[in-house]
Amino acid sequence: MSKHLILAILMSGTPAIVVAQNSDSLEISQVKVEESCEKGIFAARSRLEQGRQLNVLMNIEDQSPYVKGIPANRSLKVEFVLEGAAASSVMTSTHFMKAISANVITSCKSVSAVSFGMNHTGWTETFGLISDRVKEFECVEPGVYREILPYGVQICGL
Repeated sequence: MSKHLILAILMSGTPAIVVAQNSDSLEISQVKVEESCEKGIFAARSRLEQGRQLNVLMNIEDQSPYVKGIPANRSLKVEFVLEGAAASSVMTSTHFMKAISANVITSCKSVSAVSFGMNHTGWTETFGLISDRVKEFECVEPGVYREILPYGVQICGL
């Protein structure tokens, strides 16, 4: 079992997801989300892990400091970090990741993007709300954008 710890807690009556990156050092990032969002994220995690040799770590972050043009009132991005024997098969299933992303975005009114990454690699796939539809982000090589990324673009390259 991994040393990673994932907790769901209530803070001041508002649901929040807290992700402890390493249970030994308890590096914690906190983002408050509505209850339906919390349920949607945990349902997505269950769907990813169901019947697979896969451990899914989760994080939620505010992408506004490093992305421009984010859909209004949807500054958050959910990240699923995959580790285990089935990680690469999930990462190659664009249809599956897009469906998971659509469910999370529908459940979370403050989320515009969902990323999937294979742990200990640079492999990341991101899907987000573009023109009222969930689409895969455009992949660009490192160095193409020297400043803040436009929404709908992700840096790729392993």
